Amino acid sequence: MSENNEILLSYTYFDGTPQADFPLRIVENTNRRLVAWLSAGSEIRYWATVDGNDPRSIPLERRFAEKLTTARRHWEGPGVLRVFL
Repeated sequence: MSENNEILLSYTYFDGTPQADFPLRIVENTNRRLVAWLSAGSEIRYWATVDGNDPRSIPLERRFAEKLTTARRHWEGPGVLRVFL
């Protein structure tokens, strides 16, 4: 755990390239679980098409046919509490 109680949750594609990064603030860290909070509006890195669009905004038949990368954006919606067991 970092001194400021923050961690970076990262996901990768099958080939090992980055898919998403989420900065989380640790709420609880015990032997049983880690609980962390993603605040609304947090800057994240998330999957995107090469031109920077959110893949969920393009038709499903094209969504996974295009090359995907990551792009900086802000978390939309309310904050999220993540519990890791």
